[in-house]
Amino acid sequence: MAHILAIQEDYKGAVSDYTHSLKVEPNDADIYFRRGRMHLLLENIADAVADYSQVIKLNPDCVEAYFVRGCLFSDLEDYKRAISDLTKVIKNTPHDTNAYLQHGNACREIKDYQGAIEDFTQVIKINPRDSPLLSVSGLS
Repeated sequence: MAHILAIQEDYKGAVSDYTHSLKVEPNDADIYFRRGRMHLLLENIADAVADYSQVIKLNPDCVEAYFVRGCLFSDLEDYKRAISDLTKVIKNTPHDTNAYLQHGNACREIKDYQGAIEDFTQVIKINPRDSPLLSVSGLS
């Protein structure tokens, strides 16, 4: 039922249904992931972080949960935690340009300009013809 509510954009109803499902299946990482997405759509950032953290606790290999949580940490201006999560994403998916972009932005925010340059350079290396950074770098 939660999935149908989500499709209908009844995100609060979906959260309620996912919460009920977790009472029955408290160790189901997929339910936490889906509920986290609903919290994100409702802009309940702290609740979304909590759900994605639970996903990682239950399934430490879920790279997508690290990516989303890393982006949320950036939104919360918790850049060191964002960098930690996004580093795990890059380690597991070294061709993920979005992870490098997010990681680079977090590095830039903490004034690690060398780290940011390395990340942005990697984005261009991975995808030289279609990089959003080419126009910024003057290489397009």
